[in-house]
Amino acid sequence: MNNILLICLIAHIITLYLYKESKDSYDKKILLFMILGQIICFYGYYSKNNKIIELSHIIFFISIILGSLFFKEKYNLLYVLIVLIATVTTRIIFNDCLFRIVNKNTKLINIKLPHGLIYNVLLIIIIYRILIN
Repeated sequence: MNNILLICLIAHIITLYLYKESKDSYDKKILLFMILGQIICFYGYYSKNNKIIELSHIIFFISIILGSLFFKEKYNLLYVLIVLIATVTTRIIFNDCLFRIVNKNTKLINIKLPHGLIYNVLLIIIIYRILIN
């Protein structure tokens, strides 16, 4: 499945641009964390290593939470909003997470989280933060 690769490539280009343009050092650290996760995703995809893809999934999840809660710059907040909307939309379209489909449900940590609920709460938080910013 090339969906995850195309999405990761687009996200990587946007994240690199935002990193280059960002003035806030804390935002830059979160963006760098995102870039690391994207590079790990590329490597896992090309090496066909499901555990590495799952590691990038965990980094993605953490970086979305960090970005939603701590980004200060408006464009970075908008980026996370778009990523959250795309994540929720693809979960609906494919009836599952793209990462889980690609890595054949490989899990590094056996914890069941209510991802849908978490993403919906993050959507509310990020929209609120954008409106007050």
